Amino acid sequence: MRQRAPRSVRGTEAEAEWDSLHEGVPPWLEQPLLTWLAALFRQGTDVYGQIVYNREVLVQLQMALRVQLNFNDPEGGAFGSLWRQAMANKTLLIDVLDWCAHFAPDLEGLERILTKGSSVWTVGYDGDGVPELQRRVLPSVAELVQSAASPGTAAERYLRAAWSHVYGHHRNPSAGYLDAVRAVEAVAVPVVTPRDTVGSLGKVIPAMRDAPTKWSTVFSPPIGVDAVQTAVAMMELLWRSQADRHGVPDPAPPIVTTQHEAEAALHLAATLVHWFNTGTISRVT
Repeated sequence: MRQRAPRSVRGTEAEAEWDSLHEGVPPWLEQPLLTWLAALFRQGTDVYGQIVYNREVLVQLQMALRVQLNFNDPEGGAFGSLWRQAMANKTLLIDVLDWCAHFAPDLEGLERILTKGSSVWTVGYDGDGVPELQRRVLPSVAELVQSAASPGTAAERYLRAAWSHVYGHHRNPSAGYLDAVRAVEAVAVPVVTPRDTVGSLGKVIPAMRDAPTKWSTVFSPPIGVDAVQTAVAMMELLWRSQADRHGVPDPAPPIVTTQHEAEAALHLAATLVHWFNTGTISRVT
């Protein structure tokens, strides 16, 4: 549900800024996140009624994030030490939240805080189904990608992994692009080159391009537009644009997949996966 802007900014230029997503950890999210983290790490109270935080989990966090905590800190022990460091370094705080999302029982509580505070971050799942922080994308867009493949299939796992690499906290555009290609291969190879145990888009594309009458689509374009060849062109665009897989003539410059390329590849791949998965592209029987 879209939140209503305060009356003081409603209808003014400032409303757009209030309604936009915010990077990092804005001031209004600090206290809610402190409360959430304190509840997560709290283990109980000692004989004096003082809060005791889970030392074992804090040790694991210290090693995982390579941060030094003061377990003898007079103001809150290791948790107090962690919070002060996180307040001084908001990147560390995002790392802490991402790490905690892996095991936190109250992910809904974290998601409510991030959503109400208009954070650019949301709770999502990586390719293995492990919770993590991901960049917030319009729910309708995310749903289209995540529902393109049938649940439990290789294509779905590859799309989920690609989404994690592209929109996750620790982004890896190159890995995201690769998994996007793999997702299309997972649905296209069984349809186009089913006898090829090591099939790839590099084999699917010529197989469809050289024998267009063997394939059909649900589209009925006007004369001059070939639906099958258009689908082939989309696959070729995805396949040949992956520079860090196919290489370039000059090996000197670094080969880098940009974030924008990876995002475009992911959404193009989701469309192709959906088409093969639903029979939009099929073999003529």
